[in-house]
Amino acid sequence: MHFPFLIKIHGGEMEKPAIFMRKHPLILFGQSLLYLALLTGPYIAYLVLRDVAVEWLNHPTLGPAVLLLVTLYDLFVLLLFYAAYMDWYLDIWVVTNERIVDVNQHGVFGREIAELQLSKVQDVASEQKGVFATIFHYGLIRVQSAGEKAQFEFAGIPYPHDIARKILELVQADQKWHREALAQEIKGTQ
Repeated sequence: MHFPFLIKIHGGEMEKPAIFMRKHPLILFGQSLLYLALLTGPYIAYLVLRDVAVEWLNHPTLGPAVLLLVTLYDLFVLLLFYAAYMDWYLDIWVVTNERIVDVNQHGVFGREIAELQLSKVQDVASEQKGVFATIFHYGLIRVQSAGEKAQFEFAGIPYPHDIARKILELVQADQKWHREALAQEIKGTQ
């Protein structure tokens, strides 16, 4: 399978993607406000300290140095915003009819991919905490497993209760398929 985030997830012939999740856009919006405030900081300082700033900017040596520092600061803040956007965009969760794939981006160059077979899922829980989470319908999904990674957590997911219900339905369908396959195998050996 090929997903739009440029990572190939190899599955069986019968594997079909059922749910594709990414953090709620409001999570990125909140971070964007922080970076916007950081970007406007030097310009607000210029407005507050206009008399001193005009002298500095008109100085033959200090003026270009101040402009260079402000430009470098703005580029650094934009780089931090881009890293936050990449982290938001590349943190995804894919639920197929056979497994859950958690792709977690760590910074610009780090990525962790974890998988969980639906047959190993023991429990799925969801929660929404806080006013914004309730109003904008995002929250946390916890998937308890019997595997190496005991718990998968998906934070900031839109409509977590609906997604948790869909995951449980997929788990039940997978368990039913495994029971029927086992029954067919037992029947075939007799």
